[in-house]
Amino acid sequence: NNVSCMLQDNKGFIWFGTGGGLSRYDGNSMINFVHNENDSASISNSQIECLYEDNLHNVWIGTYFGLSRYNPLKKDFTNYYFDKWSASMETSVISSIIQDNKGMLYVATGAGIFKANPDAPHFALVKSFLEDHYGFLIHGMASTSKGRIFILMDTALLYSDDYCNSFKTAVNNSICEKFYFSELYYDKSDEHLWFGAYAHSVAYEFDTHTFDTKKYSLESPSAFQ
Repeated sequence: NNVSCMLQDNKGFIWFGTGGGLSRYDGNSMINFVHNENDSASISNSQIECLYEDNLHNVWIGTYFGLSRYNPLKKDFTNYYFDKWSASMETSVISSIIQDNKGMLYVATGAGIFKANPDAPHFALVKSFLEDHYGFLIHGMASTSKGRIFILMDTALLYSDDYCNSFKTAVNNSICEKFYFSELYYDKSDEHLWFGAYAHSVAYEFDTHTFDTKKYSLESPSAFQ
């Protein structure tokens, strides 16, 4: 199975998300978790898309069909599904999970962004992109120390200063000849974002304070020197 994401939690366990399930390594042995249609406490889906540990030390697992929260005492899962807002199965694909500076949890799905208090999760849709023209997939999210939230979609890097109630465009994909954006990494040390583009050998560095963008060619060995 291909490894799609990894996480080391506060206890030192290392989690691996794959196309065939979730694995946890304790330094000596591996425990594997897969979806079981006959067990409602099994993980929501075996295709893992993303992993996140919140400030309460809950481990959240985004899958191809639903969100799961790991219950360490029982070694099972509490599952959350978002498909009731649409007839399309893709609305329950979880592509990214973050927390803002107030501790609220945000989950990116095919239907938009859902928000909840991780201490008592009751998810509510705060922003839908189904009627917008940024593309289907949210490739990543990031929240700065001051609460500004960024999301990367196919055709634009968007930002919100009101906790995802509204968004503005920070960068559009005209900078990469209309290729779709892909992947998002947030460097907490300087609060810069890094992202790339499909079929385009470049990386972009974005300053979340000044909105300056730098372009680096991945084909040049001296690009990052």
